[in-house]
Amino acid sequence: MNARKSMRFIAAAILLLLTFRPLSTSADDFADARKQGSAWKVFAECRMAVLPQKVAIPLIAEFDEPEKVNDAWDHLERMVEAGAATLQADLIVQGIEEKPLISECVEEMKYPTEYNPPPLPQHLPLAAAPEALKMWPLIGASPTAFETRNVGERIEFKARVLEDGAWVAISVEAIHSRLREQVKFDFAELPGGEKLAIHQPQFSVLKSKSSFRLRNGEKILLGVHKLAKPEKTFELFVLQVKASRAGEIP
Repeated sequence: MNARKSMRFIAAAILLLLTFRPLSTSADDFADARKQGSAWKVFAECRMAVLPQKVAIPLIAEFDEPEKVNDAWDHLERMVEAGAATLQADLIVQGIEEKPLISECVEEMKYPTEYNPPPLPQHLPLAAAPEALKMWPLIGASPTAFETRNVGERIEFKARVLEDGAWVAISVEAIHSRLREQVKFDFAELPGGEKLAIHQPQFSVLKSKSSFRLRNGEKILLGVHKLAKPEKTFELFVLQVKASRAGEIP
């Protein structure tokens, strides 16, 4: 009987080894790409920077002129180093072409979305209910449902190399989600006039989503977003894309 169990175990293990396929490593992906004739590695860097309006507007104009794009990228870098701009995120993705590439730096935030009303006293004299409720000390509400939301930065990127590396066709989505503030909402009033309130989070979401072609190594201004707070500030998404032969990777 033990021998039969052993044989079954060995057969099951062999079947598992034959059918199990581990997640592909980066090296495996590149090897497969070379076999299929797609031997391009793509690299993308997305910088999210906040800067005052008075310096953001001239910088946006620089990015709009092809001959000044590299200078604008360097200008933004110097502003970050000098403290004139704040780098919120520097997201980098790389891999083979035509594969979805994702980079994110997020935190999960959980907050209540539904509440039970405050429980009433068990023995409430009807004739004196308003006066009794005025003296009732418990005025809290219990949360019954919660929502989870990601807060932070994320980029999702996909590229296809064209014309033997001269151009790159890309599809990109960049998102910056942040908790802006906690807002107080009144949801009930006691007989004595005291109001019950809950606090709910308010979020700010900045998103740039686009598909286009650009030259290999080109830098572009992906998105411009005006912030509600602080006033007169902008957040810029700037993107750099490069492509190289996968065989050139050391």
